[in-house]
Amino acid sequence: MSISYEYYKIFYYAALHKNFSKAANELHNSQPNITRIIGNLEDELGCKLFERSNKGLTLTRAGETLFYYVNSAHKILQLGERELTRKGEKQISLGLSIGISRSILYDFVLPIIKDFDTKFPDVTIKLYNNSAPNLVDHTRDGMFDLSLLTDVSDDLKGIKKNIIGSFTDYLICGSSYMELYRDGMPLKELERLPLICLREGTETYAFYRNWFIKLGLTFSPHIEVATVEQVLSFVKQDMGFGFIFPKYAEEAIAKGEVYRVLTDEPIPSRELTLIKRRDNADNAYADILEEMIMASRHKI
Repeated sequence: MSISYEYYKIFYYAALHKNFSKAANELHNSQPNITRIIGNLEDELGCKLFERSNKGLTLTRAGETLFYYVNSAHKILQLGERELTRKGEKQISLGLSIGISRSILYDFVLPIIKDFDTKFPDVTIKLYNNSAPNLVDHTRDGMFDLSLLTDVSDDLKGIKKNIIGSFTDYLICGSSYMELYRDGMPLKELERLPLICLREGTETYAFYRNWFIKLGLTFSPHIEVATVEQVLSFVKQDMGFGFIFPKYAEEAIAKGEVYRVLTDEPIPSRELTLIKRRDNADNAYADILEEMIMASRHKI
């Protein structure tokens, strides 16, 4: 099968705008000609690409599948143009939440970045660590092309949000506390026990504070730290209890350095989220990295 690339270009803009007239205007073409070419493309492929109604165009399932590949090809062509014209510095800025554990960073994020770097070795990748509110603000103002964070609010003006995966933290403690709660713990006990948590201003602090409020409990951490790794370190020293990403705690649990505490109320699940500015169409490299992250989300 040999279909003109021009057909796919016309299909791309028709699908992008969901309107033949708008596609025609962008391509400096005529609406009847656009309609004719789409009809020819459907005949060539042997399937219907659009549903037509008074409200406009809607992609069929076959149309959505084709658009996924045509859209990817369009971005690759954009990258090719940038390589030839060399306009601007080739770089991506990726913001990472300080609430993201080392396990998520090493097992999920870094392999994707390594794969991206292999494909595009001339692109500079800049990583930044910050709190969730700052990540949202800096993504909105364009400082970060993409940001990875947990438990982001649904109220994100100008921000596109994609959920990568979900997880439920373990509640862990040291050996002396484990003797008290070997058979489980009522959550109300946490009000009077030393809790080790990421500092106020992080999404982790806000997540557990809001959960405690829903349970009618007072949230008052005994020790506030800067990183997830520090939560684990303080718990290993038998200084209190901490909530921590399961995969990151498993090695310490297996070694008997910390213990998992079961509770009479389930700990709510948390979300790992990728965000970017809705109107950011300037960085095709960031779009490629976004697609690679979303394609790997099953690994969380």
